[in-house]
Amino acid sequence: MLNPIANLTNNELVQITFTATAMDSDLPAQSLAFRLDSGAPAGATINANSGDFTWTPTEAQGPSTNPVRVIVTDNGTPPMSATQQVIIVVNEVNVAPVLDPIANQTNNELTLITFMATATDSDLPGQTLSFSLDGARRSSHQLGQWRLHLDTDRGARPSTNPLRVIVTDNGTPPLTATQSLTLVVKEVNVSPVLSSIGDRTVKEGTQLTFTANATDSDLPRQYADIHSRFWRTVRGEHQSGQRPLYLDASAGSAPATNSMTVRVTDNGIPALSAAETISIIVSAQSPPTVALTNPVNNSVFLPGAPITLSASASAPGGTVAKWNSSPMAAGSARRPARLIRWFGQTPYRNASFTGLGNRRKWVDEPFGVRLD
Repeated sequence: MLNPIANLTNNELVQITFTATAMDSDLPAQSLAFRLDSGAPAGATINANSGDFTWTPTEAQGPSTNPVRVIVTDNGTPPMSATQQVIIVVNEVNVAPVLDPIANQTNNELTLITFMATATDSDLPGQTLSFSLDGARRSSHQLGQWRLHLDTDRGARPSTNPLRVIVTDNGTPPLTATQSLTLVVKEVNVSPVLSSIGDRTVKEGTQLTFTANATDSDLPRQYADIHSRFWRTVRGEHQSGQRPLYLDASAGSAPATNSMTVRVTDNGIPALSAAETISIIVSAQSPPTVALTNPVNNSVFLPGAPITLSASASAPGGTVAKWNSSPMAAGSARRPARLIRWFGQTPYRNASFTGLGNRRKWVDEPFGVRLD
């Protein structure tokens, strides 16, 4: 006779044990042998002599309900048997995923860092694995593969960044695994950007002025020097990335087209620069219009009297030219006189000139003097 066996409930992956006991009234005493009937779950065993039963349900065997029939048989003639059935309930138990090791990463700023995180989960049916960085969900894949894309922006370099990658399954309750790594971001100098300047036009004898603007995205902020050969600049560091440039186009330099390069250079390592070559077109200055404001008219003078003639002229901008003739002796022959002056040069005779720079202008007005 096989003693009753209580039903059992157990978690998967946890060993189940019990001992079957039996009695036989035959004398002399007979040997009893225990066995499991066909249909017992895979992996379940019972000791034929002691009746000790053991079974560790696998992941695939839970959850499940398993009827198990234990049989005991004597060695009489004929052999006789007794049977007891036990119900073994196997519960599903969530198993934490396993996250593979991740190597530390070193990368330049502004360059995409990419690595693959992989994880496995032995739970059946298969579970969905979700990856995150310190709890920030990124993506998921049932096969346990996940690619991290991390942009190193301008505010994070140079730096050493500890990072935790976490994988979480969707079991009950959800379980996680974690891997820690370090992201080292190296500083890389970035070229400054020079704003477009474009070709310029200037009149000779005047000053051309414009402002060159440049920016540099590097942090900490770098010193940027904007310069050009043959140009006068306000040197030193300019917080706004602006620098005035001046060019004096001297008189007599027109017409001409000059090629000039404006360059901005930072003080990073290595120093980087940006440049633009522009054309400076120098055009001729139009001569000022000069009009006589005191024209000399034909005149008649009495014999024996000294004659002094004068004339004056003006030009735009208040330019004034004055002329006085030398006295003409009485009895001089009748002849035409001519006022001719060159503005901007050393005054001739009694003429004086102001404000016209080096521009040339002839003033020519014939007049007659008749001596009676």
